[in-house]
Amino acid sequence: GINAEYGALRHDMRSSAHAVVRSVKLNPLATENLIKLQQDREYLQTLIGDCLTEVSQEGSFEGLIRATVEEREKKNKLQETILREEDARKNVRALQRQLVELKKSKEVETQSRNENDSAPEGSAAGDTS
Repeated sequence: GINAEYGALRHDMRSSAHAVVRSVKLNPLATENLIKLQQDREYLQTLIGDCLTEVSQEGSFEGLIRATVEEREKKNKLQETILREEDARKNVRALQRQLVELKKSKEVETQSRNENDSAPEGSAAGDTS
């Protein structure tokens, strides 16, 4: 019902506020954080103003619920993108390690071949005379 939606909305807004506070605490002087904070403040101010208008005129806050659902979906998509990017980075690092190992292996193989090629004719392996 409406009480459950309101409770979920309250929880989402509180967790978003905590996330912003954590972000600012981790890097309080970052210009990007300050810009993001200002954008979030303006968005929230507009959203609350629209919600107050909707509540007073229509007696509902469907717009607020809709906006919350949209923001949650954006957040989930962003989180999925971040996870895909992290996986891609891990894969790149693993491939780079494999490449280094392959190069080392080829170098050892080449050195071994060069050493065998430069051995004197009469001292080949298996020659007992």
